[in-house]
Amino acid sequence: MLNWASGLRLDTAAVDACRQARTGLSGEMEAGLIHDDGGDLLCCRYRGDSTQAARCWFVRIWALIHRWRGEPPPVLPRVWPLQEILLSPGTMASDGIAPC
Repeated sequence: MLNWASGLRLDTAAVDACRQARTGLSGEMEAGLIHDDGGDLLCCRYRGDSTQAARCWFVRIWALIHRWRGEPPPVLPRVWPLQEILLSPGTMASDGIAPC
């Protein structure tokens, strides 16, 4: 499960974007928001047989979070086994969405 907590206010459009990011991936994926006094908690859960699909979906969400926060696209650590992401070395796609 991927959890992200921030003071950044998220809405249903953000959750919908996370749900749409699962397009083309196998497994059961859910995304939702929990509202707390300290901010929002974005909860994303993957259930399935493919660690590749799980990683890919979470990387796509990671890129979305960076975009929502006005940050540059995230840089993939070189030690991660993400050979399925066909990007230039060490960077995400220019629009912030990983094309797994």
